[in-house]
Amino acid sequence: RIVVPLATTKGNWGVLELYLSRDAAFSRHRKRVIHILAELAGTFLENITLYDRLKFLLEEREKRIRFLSILYQVGNAYRWTSELRKRFFLALRALTDPQKGLGLPEAYFFIRDEARGVLKGVMGVSWSGESPWGDQDWTVDEEYIRKIEGSPAFYDLRDVVPSGLPWGELEKGEVVHLPSQGSALPFMRKGVVYVVFPLMAGDNLVGALLVGKEGGFDSEEIHFLTMFSHQLALAVESARLQEVLKVTGKELKEAQERFLHSEKLAALGELAARVVHDLKNPLVAIGGFARRLHEKMAEDCPDKVYTGTILKEVEEAEKILSNVLGYARVPSLKKRFADINALLDDILFLHAEEMRDRNIVLVKKLDRSLPHISIDPAQMRQVFMNLVSNALQAIGKKGSIAVSTTRVERDGREYVKVEISDTGGGIPEEVLPNIFNPFFTTKSTGTGLGLSIAKRIVELHGGEIRVVNNPPVGATFVIYLPLGDEGESSNRSS
Repeated sequence: RIVVPLATTKGNWGVLELYLSRDAAFSRHRKRVIHILAELAGTFLENITLYDRLKFLLEEREKRIRFLSILYQVGNAYRWTSELRKRFFLALRALTDPQKGLGLPEAYFFIRDEARGVLKGVMGVSWSGESPWGDQDWTVDEEYIRKIEGSPAFYDLRDVVPSGLPWGELEKGEVVHLPSQGSALPFMRKGVVYVVFPLMAGDNLVGALLVGKEGGFDSEEIHFLTMFSHQLALAVESARLQEVLKVTGKELKEAQERFLHSEKLAALGELAARVVHDLKNPLVAIGGFARRLHEKMAEDCPDKVYTGTILKEVEEAEKILSNVLGYARVPSLKKRFADINALLDDILFLHAEEMRDRNIVLVKKLDRSLPHISIDPAQMRQVFMNLVSNALQAIGKKGSIAVSTTRVERDGREYVKVEISDTGGGIPEEVLPNIFNPFFTTKSTGTGLGLSIAKRIVELHGGEIRVVNNPPVGATFVIYLPLGDEGESSNRSS
């Protein structure tokens, strides 16, 4: 029996153990051959071990390069858009696309909802077999996004998890491993390991990333997903801050416009008061004497038509002065809870006979489930009366008017949306920018204050009025009025 170590300068890789029959013996030559074979075997084993080690290191290096490449590509793509939805979409692709991303079978995003104290579901992807992403390059093209959103692999978590999730331990910035069974989330599957990564912007939790994979995640993947979450958290916070900045800038611009408008109104009010004062007395005198002269004239007097014209024009001048003075004053609202549909019904009833005579079709789609809202009914009646009258004037002798109400959400608030449309051919493009400006009119009669007054009344209610022009068909005026407290509105309406 002979035992020879399989050793090299780098270490011992094993032993070579040989046995001979009882009567045989190892000659010097045999021993020399055995030692040479042992050296060769040791070198061979060393090379194999080094090869395996090098292969492992190369694979790890390629894996890390791939991870870094994904981080770089998605980070670069974040710069293409400041829209939060599109940034989540890019991150979702980076995690689940097997060609351009990590290729995970499941990934879901949640965002923090401060008001409700939960993590609100945003979007997710769960796929097997063929990837939903295709071979499209990195893009935030809306058509491509809608295509993915329409695929069976896409989840709109606002519908799947409408109540949201408590953030619990995530606020501490810790990665949470979820149990494979007993989860309340409807999309989670048995046998899949799920891990939740907090999206931390500094010390603030802004959202969460939930990923799942059969067999779980190794340490390198956990490390990559942690870095990915940090990058995404910054992208989310950046998008939210840009949105806040955009809203703040818009509000600042609107405040500046309101200030300039109020300055203009103050100057106009002072001027109007002077003009009305200077013109009212002569008009009263002219009207009084013309009326007396008109009454004294015989019915068959040929000059009576002239005095009648004077009286009519004086009344029109007084009306114009009254409108100018009324616009210059800021109206005080007398709010109460009222039914917006009933208000529209009354106004449309007043014009019903005129519409029948002129063959104008009325299309009315009023949401009868709307709660009563806090408005000044008299002021809003003036707004709707003006818009319906304008629509009738635009149509001419034949056409249609559509009036609708519905409940909508804008920027986290609920509004009643009122639309008044006509088929009057639309508004000329050169006129459109000025339609809400005071004293601007394309009519042969009138002061051009109707739409300007309507705009001011709506804005005093905390609402908004806008026009959607659709030439040569017609135009639609859209009004948004805030619902306020839903419970209070509902109670007042009962």
